[in-house]
Amino acid sequence: MKKKLNFVISLFLIFTILGGVFAIPAASYANDVETSSKCIMLLNLDTDTQCYYKTPDRKRYAAYLSEILTFIVAVQNTPEPEKEKVRVTEDFIAGLSYTDGCLDQYVGMTLTMKDLLAIMMFTSGSDAANLIADAVTDGDIPRFVSLMNKKASDLGCSNSLFQSPGYSDSANHRTTCNDLIKMYKVLAQYDLYQEIMNQRPSYTPEGLDEKKFSVTTQNSLMNSDSPYYFRYCTGGKFSYDPVGSANLIVTTTYRGKSYIFVAMNGLNTSEKNTFADARRMTTWAYLNLYDRKVIDSDDEITTYRAAAAWGGYEVPLYAGSSAYKTLPVAYDKDLFSYKLNVPKELKMPIFEGQIVGTAKVYYDGHKIDDINLIATSSEGVSLIDDIRHFGRSALDEIMINEPPAELETEAETQAPKEAPTDAPVAATAAKSKKTDVVTEG
Repeated sequence: MKKKLNFVISLFLIFTILGGVFAIPAASYANDVETSSKCIMLLNLDTDTQCYYKTPDRKRYAAYLSEILTFIVAVQNTPEPEKEKVRVTEDFIAGLSYTDGCLDQYVGMTLTMKDLLAIMMFTSGSDAANLIADAVTDGDIPRFVSLMNKKASDLGCSNSLFQSPGYSDSANHRTTCNDLIKMYKVLAQYDLYQEIMNQRPSYTPEGLDEKKFSVTTQNSLMNSDSPYYFRYCTGGKFSYDPVGSANLIVTTTYRGKSYIFVAMNGLNTSEKNTFADARRMTTWAYLNLYDRKVIDSDDEITTYRAAAAWGGYEVPLYAGSSAYKTLPVAYDKDLFSYKLNVPKELKMPIFEGQIVGTAKVYYDGHKIDDINLIATSSEGVSLIDDIRHFGRSALDEIMINEPPAELETEAETQAPKEAPTDAPVAATAAKSKKTDVVTEG
């Protein structure tokens, strides 16, 4: 027997606009952590739960963060980055509109694409980013930028636009915290990227002298010589701009739990607050948040009226899959609620496993998941089903409209009884709650 979902379904106001979508924020759990970066997002990678945000969709100057996409596009267009050879020439560097000196020590040498990618990620090297783009497109850097922006669009990064593989002072060189997380989740899947990050805090191209030709990461969380060092940091990228603003995106892992943190428009002065914000927010998350199964695949979410030629009856709809989400340790189960999106009516036949709608799951008014609603048995596919449901429907009508005479007599002769003091009032109240339903069609 399928078990009924045991948390309380709350009714709350959600407005929908015909032909559009009304945006509901993802989870942002209350905390007392002091942060100063203008835009922040913290996401649990294990459960894909947004745990905290501060203006995550506000467009901000991207500076060197475009290099996240440069890495992705380069790897996708280079079959063997470890073997692909690229010559570093003085003429190429001199021809760039902006140079930062990250390749000066390698002029006249031949490096691999992997070397250039590592130098770019560790130093935020715009010289390296442009040389990578030049090598991938045979000198057509604007085409490489077009590939970057197409990739951003494919990933759903609708608020991002890049003007260069590396640094650009253009006002249109923009991105957001939300978009950066989408990009970085793809970046982190590459073994080459993880291999480079595992060599932190420094990288030396193979065959070269470590003392002369190594580069050190600007992500101070990964550098044990830095006062901002955070030993749980597993990767990331720091970015800055000439006017003193800083951006940071990093991953951390502690006791098997992983988070991704992004901060934009922080300070790049003696107090590099993006690093401090990262340490404080992720530490708070590890101490105060916990992964829980909020929905089981055999949870009955709701029942819905099914239409058949002989009438109609209620069909139970179940969660299409289990859902694990990150919640406060002391979470309140009464703060869960749903918004259902189902057809106006379910028409026969219905097949086992058929997706008949969707549900958005909310905690304290913040969306934490999307799930499918499925039927767990086939209905209306055979004559036996029709006869069984027809008989049940007819009996239900009789029971509802014509109570047995002996029950009517008993009800008239007996005085009403008071509910026992230990009656399950909370459970009764829970059944009276309704789930917000949006119908299709």
